[in-house]
Amino acid sequence: MKLKAVGAIVSRVKQLILLDDGESQWIGDGYAFYLVPESLGQLTPATVCAIFDVSEDKAANWRIKRQNMPEAYDTTDDGDGREEILVYDLNSRILYHGVDQMPVATPDGKVYFIQARYMKPLSDADPVLTLRYSDKGQPYVVAKAGMFAEAIIMPMASTPALSDWMTEVINGASRARFYEQRELGTDDEDV
Repeated sequence: MKLKAVGAIVSRVKQLILLDDGESQWIGDGYAFYLVPESLGQLTPATVCAIFDVSEDKAANWRIKRQNMPEAYDTTDDGDGREEILVYDLNSRILYHGVDQMPVATPDGKVYFIQARYMKPLSDADPVLTLRYSDKGQPYVVAKAGMFAEAIIMPMASTPALSDWMTEVINGASRARFYEQRELGTDDEDV
């Protein structure tokens, strides 16, 4: 985990949540959590503020909370064998309403989005992303460095507005390509 990148995420929203998970701890902003390296020992909200250089005055305007890891999340490395490997490309993203989103797809073709900024703290340049579901069916993404769980990221399903906009873009691009091919007198094989 890149601690400085986690600091940027929590600073952006002025929210810091520390989750206790047995001997492990996770830190995040409520939408993504990162496994705290054991070398840092047990952290408290005060020590996290010190690590991220958040003064007491600034911390008074933040939402800072420490709690136990919700039972909904399986933080084990293997996910009890109930996970789907996600397909993604770090360089294929969309910017919609100012949010940089990366599509991630399940083997059966469901597409979710995760905010690209949540990939920055990961230690692996090309992490394995898996989709897991809580007991209530809520999807969440577990990022792994090698075989070890390193982050939990909440995915976003496409909103109707995003789906409509992407459909307009795809249809418009298809019409433009058809027009250009017709005007140039080419077919698909020539383009």
